[in-house]
Amino acid sequence: MLPAAELARFTADFTRAIEACAELDNWGLFARTINEWKAAAAIHADPELHARLTGPVDGDLGPVLRPEYRC
Repeated sequence: MLPAAELARFTADFTRAIEACAELDNWGLFARTINEWKAAAAIHADPELHARLTGPVDGDLGPVLRPEYRC
């Protein structure tokens, strides 16, 4: 379940996505928006996972790979 502050953000994202998809007649953005918010709700529903993902990072997480650019 999303906290109250996140519900307001979800409502705004949902509205923008539905308007854009209806205008373009392409519903991919709407599906992605719903999937992203479902993931956010799952994180908020699990207190341990939420704490791990929003807490400080300890130590070095290793090297960052250079992105590959393709044309």
